[in-house]
Amino acid sequence: MLSEVAIGGVYLPPILVYLVAAIPLFAGLRAVLDRAGVLRFAWHPALLEFAMLLATVALLILLV
Repeated sequence: MLSEVAIGGVYLPPILVYLVAAIPLFAGLRAVLDRAGVLRFAWHPALLEFAMLLATVALLILLV
């Protein structure tokens, strides 16, 4: 797990670094699921997308 990251003298929490790294992965996953039509069958698509983003961040934290 990463430690604090200093940018311009401001210390940022490691979860923010993981979140920024997860956004491109999530965008690719969202595009694939949208093209496959999975989001059309979701009861609440925004909630599903939020859960996928949280799962992506959690996987990055566990694997990096």
